[in-house]
Amino acid sequence: MKKRLYLTLLVLLTVSLGAAAQPGSRAEAAKLTASGECGAEGDKLTWTLTDDGTLTISGKGLMKSWSSNADNRSPWYDKRENITRVVVESGVTYIGSHAFSGCGNMVSASLPDGVVTIGYDAFDSCSSLESVNIPSSVTRIESYVFYSCDRLTSISLPAGLTSLGYAAFYCCGSLASIVIPDGVTNIGLSTFCCCSSMTSVTLPASLKTIGEDSFRDCTSLTTLILMSDTPPAIEKKAFEDTDNIKSVVVPDGSVAAYKTDGQWQGFPIVAASDFTAGVTGVTSAAAPTDIYTLQGTLVKRN
Repeated sequence: MKKRLYLTLLVLLTVSLGAAAQPGSRAEAAKLTASGECGAEGDKLTWTLTDDGTLTISGKGLMKSWSSNADNRSPWYDKRENITRVVVESGVTYIGSHAFSGCGNMVSASLPDGVVTIGYDAFDSCSSLESVNIPSSVTRIESYVFYSCDRLTSISLPAGLTSLGYAAFYCCGSLASIVIPDGVTNIGLSTFCCCSSMTSVTLPASLKTIGEDSFRDCTSLTTLILMSDTPPAIEKKAFEDTDNIKSVVVPDGSVAAYKTDGQWQGFPIVAASDFTAGVTGVTSAAAPTDIYTLQGTLVKRN
């Protein structure tokens, strides 16, 4: 009898331990460590931080904006070193200024479709950030949003983007290339300054101005692709210390316009049809065709 009881207890103990070890079991569920509200006035947004490092923003409407002042920082600022992942859930339409600034251990961020604007300094100095999706609904990226996100290697800007703030990608030292979508008319002050790993840039037909210092110290930049028939204006020091540019690829019918433009004289202007590194579809507006970057990304479908 005692032997049978012993065996029964042993089996129950084994089953219990096995269940506790199963992934996703209640024993392994992330535990809530902090929570609160984070919505702008009149909007009900909440936040939770769990012990696995996940900060989750939930609710509908606008996130509150904060600043770098000690008395106006995000409610999770003092716990920023514990944050490794940010998940913003569907229903949030605005990412507040300074929302995740200084979260130096954050590796990834997920933003939902429906976000329209990413506020000033939202991811400023997130030095471990490797990936972030920018949903198709975003039309504005304010200034300093990804300032000094040194591990960010790539980012896809949505087709509906119309405004890109100054220094938005300042000193993103691992960013390898960028495609600016059609609709953006101005590259602001220092937008891509000191992106030292960037090798190629694609600029849209809508572009009118390349701002001051916008690509300064992009020391690895070798290829500049312009979709516009009309040469955009270049403000001072926009391409300072970018001595490795080998090709400025322009539509076939616009080579003369670029070569005779006072600001573009001295650049290695190349017609798209003569460029051998893989760019296709950079043609005059009179002959519409699909436009791709060096990496094969569709920029514009005509």
